Amino acid sequence: MTRSTLGTVTVLVALGLAAAPGPSWDPRAVQAQAPAAGSVGGRVTADQGEVRAFRVRATDPEHRISYTVFTRDGRYRIFNLPPGRYDVQVMEEQYASPVVSATVTAGGAAAADLAVRHVPPASGVELVDFDTLYPPGRARDVMVERCFPCHSSAGKGHLGTATSAWHRKGGRTEEQWRKAVERMWSRPGGYPLITDAMVRPDDKERIIQYLTTHFGPGSPERDLKLDPLVRDEAALAEAVYVQYELPKGFNIHDAYPSETTPGMVWLSGTLGAVVGVDTTDPDFDTRTKAWRIPPPDDRQFVHGIIEDRGLVYWTEIGGNHIGVLDPARDDLRRYPVPTKGAWQHTLRADTQGNVWFSNFTAASQIGKFDPETKTVTEYDVLEHWDDAGWNGYGITTDDKDRVWAVGLSTPKIGMYDPRNDRWAAFPIASASRRLAVDAKGMVWACQFFGNALSKIDPETGAVTEYPLPLKYGSPYEVWPDKADNLWTTNDVYNSLVKFDQAASRYTYVPYPDFEAHTPKLELDAQTGKLWFGMRVGLESDPSYAAGVSGAPVKPPAGGIYWKLTSFLEHGNRPIR
Repeated sequence: MTRSTLGTVTVLVALGLAAAPGPSWDPRAVQAQAPAAGSVGGRVTADQGEVRAFRVRATDPEHRISYTVFTRDGRYRIFNLPPGRYDVQVMEEQYASPVVSATVTAGGAAAADLAVRHVPPASGVELVDFDTLYPPGRARDVMVERCFPCHSSAGKGHLGTATSAWHRKGGRTEEQWRKAVERMWSRPGGYPLITDAMVRPDDKERIIQYLTTHFGPGSPERDLKLDPLVRDEAALAEAVYVQYELPKGFNIHDAYPSETTPGMVWLSGTLGAVVGVDTTDPDFDTRTKAWRIPPPDDRQFVHGIIEDRGLVYWTEIGGNHIGVLDPARDDLRRYPVPTKGAWQHTLRADTQGNVWFSNFTAASQIGKFDPETKTVTEYDVLEHWDDAGWNGYGITTDDKDRVWAVGLSTPKIGMYDPRNDRWAAFPIASASRRLAVDAKGMVWACQFFGNALSKIDPETGAVTEYPLPLKYGSPYEVWPDKADNLWTTNDVYNSLVKFDQAASRYTYVPYPDFEAHTPKLELDAQTGKLWFGMRVGLESDPSYAAGVSGAPVKPPAGGIYWKLTSFLEHGNRPIR
């Protein structure tokens, strides 16, 4: 069954920020040639412990751009730095680092040695295994199938404050847990996330009692005991993160590198605005621009974002619209969807220019926007899918225009073929969040609770599972690079993780910030860079860690801020 609607809400907006008035930004403008680059390097020593692939960051405080690399044999060098003054420091948990100022000149090699001091970790939290933290039983079985794939068991950032894990919510009374659980079944003005068909009422009551018993008032403060992360210095030696701080009030959920304007990255996540960052512009005050949705619809959360054929498309959680921006003409338009309250989520274009999107709620639909007819068509997943319910999340398309979709609480990957209006389902060990297609046409999905990557062969139907080596990892997003290595985000171990298909080997690359949250990856096929947003804040900034001082940039009022981040595996070597 399909439903469609034809209609538009049209708005023409002039680009510009209220805090930075001026002429509209022209994405076609040609940037001036940057001056010759230099470098900074030196030795890192520690009063305790081994200096093994320590992170070293050089921050340009004027432009609020930072560059992070890893030591090898106790030394580091950061190449390809624009001339200027940098604040250089080590970024390691349990180590206090000085901040050393270094001036980089065109073609020059500045020196900055760093001596760090070990800071003992805080104590008091008992670390246990999964069965101890979440005792087995009927309630846990239901939660593992329907709830853990979203909440996971480790949440976002080990012992961090931004978490989806129940054991970190603080001791709640039965009334408080009942209210929290009921929110999954009841959303005023919209579809629920869980239905009685997905979780029976008696099982819902078991879940409420389970959470009250094990995580009620006075329950012990405990967490999962993670595996040690041993860093591979040789693998990390040429890796580099480059981060662009965003102005206060700008957030990132998805970051999508432009396919038509080199250096431009589109961002979702800011309330009521589509945001673009011109990374070729070093000026903090001018590189970030916003196209704002006019009132009264400017309170909608811009969630997913892509660019296709020079147009930018976005979804709105709660907004009931698909948006289209033509940045060359400052032309912003919104198109209503037929079913209200379904929560439009992720989107991806096919080879014909149709834009497919998932719906997060139990409305159990995917949608298609036709840019030629301006029509939104919805497809009922459960019409062909043998399951009690389906929450859409990640979605992608392949070169045959088949649509691949994730059911957040369903351990299957779905493939919809528009040519015959049929679904095929591929069972996997645990429900996934995101998925992608590699150069060979293989479909990859990351199991959030299952802590594994799944490979689906569309032609044979074969599914192969590749468990991550470190337990409780909760991979969120997966994306192939230009060599068909798979990259996934892993906030629990505060790392990107590379899976080398040829060698069947995993490599962990620690994030440049502490306890960071990274929602989604995208690859710039031209440069090979991975782009993503990174949320940092009070618990993530070294100036707020116990015994650690001297961070060059403190978060603005409110304690949380975002950085647009790029990662290049072999980017830290001199450009010839």
